[in-house]
Amino acid sequence: MRNKIKTAWFFLAAAAIIALGGAAVTGVSVDAKKDDVRVILQDVEGERGYLNGLTIQILSSIQRQDGKALQWKTDFVPDSNISETEFSFGIPDYRIESNHLEVYIGYDTGFSVYGSLLSDFEEEDMNSGFREAARGVAERTGKGRCRRETLHLKDYQDYYYPSVSIYQDDFYLTGFQNKVIQNYFRIPVREEDQLSVEVMRDNEGNVYSYSIELGNTKNIDIPLEEADESEAMMMDDLNRMDVQTASAATEDGVYILIWGKQAEEMVQEADQETNHMTEPGLWYLPISVLQETEEVTSNSPEAKEAAGQIQSAWKLITPADDNWESAEMEVSPDGNQLFLYIESNGDYRIQVFDAKTGEWKQDLTLEFPAKDSIPLNRYVMDDYQVLYYYCREEEAENEMDFSWGYDEESGEYYYTEPVESQEDMVVLEKGEDGSWELFHQTEVDRMVLLGERYMDWYNLEQGFHYDQGTLTVLGSVGQSALLLDIFRQDGSHYRGILMLEGGGSLQSYYCRMF
Repeated sequence: MRNKIKTAWFFLAAAAIIALGGAAVTGVSVDAKKDDVRVILQDVEGERGYLNGLTIQILSSIQRQDGKALQWKTDFVPDSNISETEFSFGIPDYRIESNHLEVYIGYDTGFSVYGSLLSDFEEEDMNSGFREAARGVAERTGKGRCRRETLHLKDYQDYYYPSVSIYQDDFYLTGFQNKVIQNYFRIPVREEDQLSVEVMRDNEGNVYSYSIELGNTKNIDIPLEEADESEAMMMDDLNRMDVQTASAATEDGVYILIWGKQAEEMVQEADQETNHMTEPGLWYLPISVLQETEEVTSNSPEAKEAAGQIQSAWKLITPADDNWESAEMEVSPDGNQLFLYIESNGDYRIQVFDAKTGEWKQDLTLEFPAKDSIPLNRYVMDDYQVLYYYCREEEAENEMDFSWGYDEESGEYYYTEPVESQEDMVVLEKGEDGSWELFHQTEVDRMVLLGERYMDWYNLEQGFHYDQGTLTVLGSVGQSALLLDIFRQDGSHYRGILMLEGGGSLQSYYCRMF
């Protein structure tokens, strides 16, 4: 670890979306309030000695309709209780355009549409069988009627095609590239797969809504006025699509994860056609391959060659396991490590890969206090990561067995009595040899008493700093305060509440470390 004085910098961007016209904020009003910012720290437990070397930076703002904002940047030193504020006016500092490569993949399992079938139908849509089925049901639906039918999907299309999105800066997939990738990851429709379609026509005979869902449900043909009282489209889970997806990206390429029992059926088809995924699992594609074929169109002579380049460039990093219950991915901020978070057979595992080469590095199994514990969220840095989880076994029998309050002025919900916290926190640390190990595991009390209100501690995704065995956590409490916690390996050492006075309303905000 780094040998230096523990210094953590937090950034709170508070953007109050207030409808202010260009003339609403004058030079006089700006000058009158520009220095009116103060941070008050209220100790809850522990000694402030644990805050030595800590600086918290808070950025609050009032935004105008033209995109400009009044901004207050406040540096607060907790151990000395000193705060200094800089005021500026212009484009908010926290609005940073991201040039990171982004990727998404997912399979349609149904949708609802209000409007004409004709206007919503696209000939180029590779999942057009869904809408073709809806058209057929619409033809059999009378004026002022609601009709629902269960159909065999294979009568309308042979494959499920994923929705794919890959973009970076000014690079986007062309229609040709999109179709090549959709074909590569297509999944055969099974003979038993069914599609439920519901169509409504008004008294003039116009189709004004239709719904499409995978699965089997009760067929109906009833007057439109009875539709609201009819049974909802309850699906038969036995006919649901069993395919899961996840995705992540580095600046060099994209990772796509596909698994599930139905995905395994692609293997047999792939033996006959090699331009498809050979088996479900984690796949990688260098972005350079897509950039080289960016100008190719589906009608050009080079299209077949370009399609082959994209198809052959996919690399299988690791196959999927039959026992995976859930799986998600993260890439470290420096783009060098890829983390695969897997829940399987009651265990929670983290597989670590070299994000540049795809080489497997480590398989780490986490042991939680209760067997049914699952992570809720995580914060990943290059040399440490924080996981939040809750224990299903400890959930209250009646989750609504507590009292709510609502503040109309601020729009905040709060508790009128404390709610027992069920969440814990795990800190993983990267050692000098590059391997990851468990550093700290502790229970987290998220309830904070502000006056007569119990508030929930949340928005923690970017409010962490870890150094020399000390974890500093900054989280939002309602819309007017921050909660500061200091943890070490032996537990919690300090908790305090930060109140910001002046500098705009904290109606929406986020925290990040820098």
